[in-house]
Order: sequence, then C-alpha cells, then structure tokens
Amino acid sequence: YDVSYPQTSPRAFLLTFNTQRQQIIDFLDTRREILNWMAILSHAVVVVSTNNVAELTDIIHAHFPYDWFVIAELDTFKTNGFITKATWDFINSPKSSGRWS
Repeated sequence: YDVSYPQTSPRAFLLTFNTQRQQIIDFLDTRREILNWMAILSHAVVVVSTNNVAELTDIIHAHFPYDWFVIAELDTFKTNGFITKATWDFINSPKSSGRWS
C-alpha cells in the first residue's frame, strides 16, 4: 500500500533506537504527531500516530541526525511476541492520550 496515503485513525508503530530511552521519550512528549507512547523495552517504544512511517522517520531523524533507529507500523495480524496484556491492548487499540486534543 502507499505509505503517503493520508490516514486519520491512530496506528501503532514500533520505534527502536540506539540512544538513551529518556532522550527519546522527552522528544516524543514535544511532538503533536505523537498522540501517545508506551516504553516496552530498554531500546523500544510503541508510539501512536496518524502520520505514516516516512513522516515519522523525517521528524525523528531531524532531531536525532546521528542516531540509528527503526520505525515500523505494527500490523496486529502480523505481529507477535511475548509482552504484557496491557502492551498488546495498547498496540491493538491505539488511542490518543488526549494531550494534544
């Protein structure tokens, strides 16, 4: 599918990174494009956004130009692993925190 196609419903993305998690979280809290997030591993955060992966990549790379990261949209039918029920609920029903309402 075309990643540039505009979406209006929130979707979950997995963001993995090689920098300090607190730096990423502090940054995510400043961005209106990030409707919500959940830290799930030491170098992984699930973020909720209506933006696509290309737009999110540009936003993150502009702030962390020398850090490596991967961001991928989580398809609930193609995602699996061993995490808490609360994390699965967050992924399967992505919602805004209400911060930017």
